[in-house]
Amino acid sequence: MFNALFVTLRECAELLLIAQAAAEYLRNAARADLARGLPGAMGLGVLAGAALSAAAAAYPWDPRLSAGISALFAAAILFLTTSMLSSAQIIRSRTQLAADAWTARPSATIWVGVFGVIVGLRESVELAFFLHETHDEAGPADTATGFGLGLLATGLLAAAYRPLRTRVGMLSVFRLSALLMALLSIQLILKGCAELVLASVAHDSTLPDRLAPFMEGGAWYGWLCAALMLYPVVAMARTWWSETSTR
Repeated sequence: MFNALFVTLRECAELLLIAQAAAEYLRNAARADLARGLPGAMGLGVLAGAALSAAAAAYPWDPRLSAGISALFAAAILFLTTSMLSSAQIIRSRTQLAADAWTARPSATIWVGVFGVIVGLRESVELAFFLHETHDEAGPADTATGFGLGLLATGLLAAAYRPLRTRVGMLSVFRLSALLMALLSIQLILKGCAELVLASVAHDSTLPDRLAPFMEGGAWYGWLCAALMLYPVVAMARTWWSETSTR
């Protein structure tokens, strides 16, 4: 239930933060007309992501293909999360340069709409992926409860965002949540790899037994997760150090 609650809150909060930041930038650039269409575009992306995820969940995938896709998707989320931690300033500068170029074009309405759809699609697909994995482990009741509590927590966070922003380093909180998201991604990568091995090797193979200590529940599983978490932790520490040293 906690995993479902956390990923729901994290993905919904990220979507709201992106929407708020993009709308604020557009208003400051005297393009409030574009900002008004952003929520609708993001909502369309969320609906498209939900439909795509539902179709993917209902499709009868081959077990090996399903395990491989799950591992690759989790790896992609881990890469995006780690990139946000290690090069936040570069991402911000590139995003602003791209936004400057888009809003200056006659087709700015289309570009902003495409941006909103892509953001909504990405966040909803990521959320559906994590909820699907949680459903397989915790069952439908715990997943639904965690999802509902996550939506409730998102509503409370949105209501308290303005007073919280002046008292709490929201970027620091968001980065800490990114670390937990990285850990969940690492666990899903290991799970996908384990399922791929089990589905690919012969029944009499000893490979699953040799890998068992490094898989979930094994003696070395926690140490393996900790070792793989070193890079995201170091990336966040380096970013924090560089930002504090320039103040």
